[in-house]
Amino acid sequence: MAQDEFSTMMGWEGSDERCSISEFEEYLQTPNLSSKEKRSGWAFWYPRLLEEYDFAQLVQQNSNVCEEDEREKIKSVLEALTSIDEYIVQFWGKKVVAGQNCLTTVGQPFAVGSLRKGYCWYRKHCEDQQYIVKEEEVGSVGRAFLNMKVESSPDLRLYSIQEFPLRNQAASTGLGAYLAMPVFDLLKKECYGVLEVLSGGIGVAETFSLLDHGLKEAGLRSTHIHSSPINFFNGSEPLEYTHQPESEIVKMMESAMETVPQLHTVQVWTPCNQCVTTTNTLTCLERTAFIHFKDKKINSRMIKDWWMLRFLEACEFHHLQIGRPPLMSVNRRSSFCRSICDFSICEYPLAHYAQKARLSFCFVIHLQNIYDSNNHCFLEFFVQPSSTGDACDAFFLHLLLRIMEMELKNFKFDESIFELRKTSALGYEYVEWKHQHSEEVKMLTVMKGHTEEYSLSDFKIYLQMPDLSCLPPCEERRHVWLFWREEISDNEVHNNRGLQEEIRKLMMAITSNWVWRSCSLVQFWALGMNESRPCLQTSHQPFALGSLYKGLAYFRKQCMERRYFVDDGAAGDEVGPPQRVFQSGHQESTPDLHLYSTTEFSLRDHGLHCCLKRYIAYPILDQHKKCIGVLECVGVDDDDDYNMICIIRKALTATSLSSTHINFKPTNTDRSQLAEIEIHRAVQLFRKIPQLFHDDVWVTYNKCESISSNICCMERLECTNTVLLDWPNNFRHVQTGKGIVGLVLASENKLWFCRNLCDFSIVEQPLSHYLQRDRLDVCFAICLQSSHTGNLLYVLQFFLHQGPAKFEYLSSFLRILFPILKKELTSFKVASGQQLGDDLVVDVIEFPQGN
Repeated sequence: MAQDEFSTMMGWEGSDERCSISEFEEYLQTPNLSSKEKRSGWAFWYPRLLEEYDFAQLVQQNSNVCEEDEREKIKSVLEALTSIDEYIVQFWGKKVVAGQNCLTTVGQPFAVGSLRKGYCWYRKHCEDQQYIVKEEEVGSVGRAFLNMKVESSPDLRLYSIQEFPLRNQAASTGLGAYLAMPVFDLLKKECYGVLEVLSGGIGVAETFSLLDHGLKEAGLRSTHIHSSPINFFNGSEPLEYTHQPESEIVKMMESAMETVPQLHTVQVWTPCNQCVTTTNTLTCLERTAFIHFKDKKINSRMIKDWWMLRFLEACEFHHLQIGRPPLMSVNRRSSFCRSICDFSICEYPLAHYAQKARLSFCFVIHLQNIYDSNNHCFLEFFVQPSSTGDACDAFFLHLLLRIMEMELKNFKFDESIFELRKTSALGYEYVEWKHQHSEEVKMLTVMKGHTEEYSLSDFKIYLQMPDLSCLPPCEERRHVWLFWREEISDNEVHNNRGLQEEIRKLMMAITSNWVWRSCSLVQFWALGMNESRPCLQTSHQPFALGSLYKGLAYFRKQCMERRYFVDDGAAGDEVGPPQRVFQSGHQESTPDLHLYSTTEFSLRDHGLHCCLKRYIAYPILDQHKKCIGVLECVGVDDDDDYNMICIIRKALTATSLSSTHINFKPTNTDRSQLAEIEIHRAVQLFRKIPQLFHDDVWVTYNKCESISSNICCMERLECTNTVLLDWPNNFRHVQTGKGIVGLVLASENKLWFCRNLCDFSIVEQPLSHYLQRDRLDVCFAICLQSSHTGNLLYVLQFFLHQGPAKFEYLSSFLRILFPILKKELTSFKVASGQQLGDDLVVDVIEFPQGN
């Protein structure tokens, strides 16, 4: 089985070779095969085999349409595929075998984009395959016929063998996108076969559009094909639907997306009145509106996430049914799902698209017009991955409830979804919080005028610090303001003038290199004393502002009033990143403040109130490598992280100060080019694994000076997904047992798997918030050593697309991965001492809330 999976991923030898038309027909071993070269590919049919293969049974027995007409109908559909470079399209017709209805492609027309051996092999396997139509697993073609619903996948390798018996043969063609669509006669509305299309990566909407003309011309159609097919990827204007949701629903979606940071995507599903296969049209739903968190505009296609666009495109043509995922409740009550990817494609037609788009938690709310019982719809909410079991969940749902109550005046909705809260055993329980958290809701509303600027005098008055010294913007610093106080606080532990000057020099160097206008604040938290306890405070420390925005002034004032205690009794006091960074000696950062809980960052809501988003905190060390405080950077702009890191790194070189993470560039003389060549070859093959979204390769440095014995220095050696290259550093100090790399280093078997990465807190997983932002929830990691490099450790971490909540999904991935590792990494073995071909044990991390 492992070799079959590996062959599937690699492609069978010779499958891409081209052959002549005579060789193609000879290999099929089918007499009387007729062919015609088209503008794009070849069409084939069997003019002399119609009677033998009962082609006339594809229509009703009493049909007065001759066999020649039926053949021409299918041929005309195949002729519609004129603009696809590579494809296979074939028709599966109904036939009675031994008293059972089955689907066969023997004797049926088919077409290919080119004369490749792989296409010929797949066609030959299909002719040997019959799908018996009954209420069991019947393959993709059988399900499309039995359910009379379209089935498609952006990557057919995501099917299991049980779901698609010919998956390996189909994958050997090198074609990825898959579509099976039932075909109906427009007059009789009876399904008499299935069109199967394999293509080289085009989307379901484009395939539908190409087939639509041929189907109509032939007097045929399939389910849910629009009267005016939409090319989802052409044009930048928002899509316009025939049946638009009511204006107050649209306004509610826009308001929720602007206000609720946890929302990822919202869609509206309304009853379909054009479905040819359902007698009760209320059970079938079509998508009529959507909004995405990136651009926050209704029906906008300006989204950079390719697979998310594919998911939204697929929603155009895959209708949902009440009673099936995610609309699980048949009585129109609200429903929820912790991971939509836990469903197979048999249960949820968009399963493979959801996996590729890395969607997870979603819930559905039913809306009913209070004046018209026939006017109803479903709102589908996809939520950003976040730490579970957090009070933030309650706050998020409560905030959404308030928005819906304010905006939806003419609709009533089931509020039971807002009474759900995660538990360790059952997943959810009903609790009462409808009227709680009112202060938090008020706090998270955006501060009015947060981008308005103070004058310098008003700024000092607002902070109640009229004696602040400052350096205003000039030609060198352009937009940046630097502030400090001349006197030294008696409460500071390091209250010597020399150290104060070094900190001011650091801030001066930061502002000198800060050349762009930015809504950012950089401030220093110094070690001081409060009530005879050591604490961090910033009220008397230098700080820099990219502008005198009222929002930045508000957050600075809140920070001036805070103290972070750093002694043994600090657990019960107010907590925040500066406290953790000082105590651990490790940096902490997030791409989005809302990913913190209020227990992790007591100032979170104040930051969100003035629209602050990104955050970085660094421990600052004196010349004796003793931590004297924390440098904190917080701002609005998404693109400033890397720039700010470079600025701080350069600024530290101008002082006697340093940090544990930002200003080291170790040189490793132990690395072997031979080992790296092996890894590079393997990484090229990793990209072909269907379950894999992203992988990293980290290698240790043995000669890095570290402040702790349980910390090792590592460099990112390989990275396959450039979308994720904005993660904080390619050089990192890794703490044993912390984060993915640290956990696999500490594991006994040196193999580690977790399908709930977002359940880690930022303390347990330093990159937790970046994983949540990029929707990376499933990870496998392995620690290896090479005979070329001795004791150096290589950690390979693989982030998978979300899949069904079964270990068969991981097993399928490993059956492809390990043959690659064994074949390409010939000098490597597992760091535990075992060989890559041995039976290995994987340490699995499961959280109580996981499925």
